[in-house]
Amino acid sequence: GLLRRMPQINNPSQLLPFIKQDKMLDIIKEQKEWQKIIGISTIGELNELCRNKRDAINIINVSEALQEKKIAKIAENIKNKSSVRLVLIAGPSSSGKTTFSKRLSIQLVAEGIRPVAISMDDYFVDREHTPLDENGEYDYESIYALDLQGKLVASADEGATWLPETLDSDASLLPTQDLSYCIIPSAINPDTKTLLLVGNRNASHYPDDNQAHVWSKVIEGDDTDEPWMYVSTNDLYYLILPRLTSLNAVSMGKDILATGGDGFGASTVKGFSQIFYSFDGGIYWRPVSTYSLPANFESNNAFTMATDSHDNVWMFCGGNGSVWKGHSTNTSESNPSAITR
Repeated sequence: GLLRRMPQINNPSQLLPFIKQDKMLDIIKEQKEWQKIIGISTIGELNELCRNKRDAINIINVSEALQEKKIAKIAENIKNKSSVRLVLIAGPSSSGKTTFSKRLSIQLVAEGIRPVAISMDDYFVDREHTPLDENGEYDYESIYALDLQGKLVASADEGATWLPETLDSDASLLPTQDLSYCIIPSAINPDTKTLLLVGNRNASHYPDDNQAHVWSKVIEGDDTDEPWMYVSTNDLYYLILPRLTSLNAVSMGKDILATGGDGFGASTVKGFSQIFYSFDGGIYWRPVSTYSLPANFESNNAFTMATDSHDNVWMFCGGNGSVWKGHSTNTSESNPSAITR
């Protein structure tokens, strides 16, 4: 055979490095064998045979039989490898992944295996919510073409298994980006705590949101069966947690502190202009006066926020590695504490 190698674009006198692709070579050899069986070696021969309906049907039937024979061989190999628990099928849109998975499932059943098929087709958003590419066409390869929301899952065995949690409201209200998770202890019962989930919904699906979405769940001792409750957004614009990029929320005692970058969607809040706090489990949010953010905080960089047992608030800049620290014992103090580098 002949191997054609191409030069580098930016250096035409230098060949690209040779990459040995044994699997690709096997596929090419298999293609040649199938062409011999079907009796076609060129596209011209295929066009000529397709002029006769009987010949065209025969080509299809033989091709289907060859593929079914190979799928049966794959199923046999899966059965012989007792350690196989998951089979992944990859390929671009409309390449036949779903059809192949259904045919493989049938062959696995014939081998005595009962597979459970999980198809990506079941996770695409409705057509009107599918993002567009730079040419205005539907972009099915985008991660945002998939409906990945609608479930909140938890694990009780260190991540080995995950089960869906019960929600008291529509799952479309769950945040899917800029997520923060807080634990708030009870002031009355030391065995009781409130879990808080704070974040934003997807911007392409919900462009009109102007505030973050908050969910909470109460845990008493070992009882984790309580449902997650949606903390309803309110109409008091001055008491909301704005929808902010890179939103971060942390707990400090019974209070919650939150801040983030520039607002997006229907939110026009300037990024890192203030810290918001809530003392009622995320229902109402107010700008906190006990912390003054530094004027030169880099609002264009990714960041995260944390608190410690000494009532310190820490802010970490992902862009340049800067660390900022502030201290307060109570968000209702009259003397503000500057967050300093």
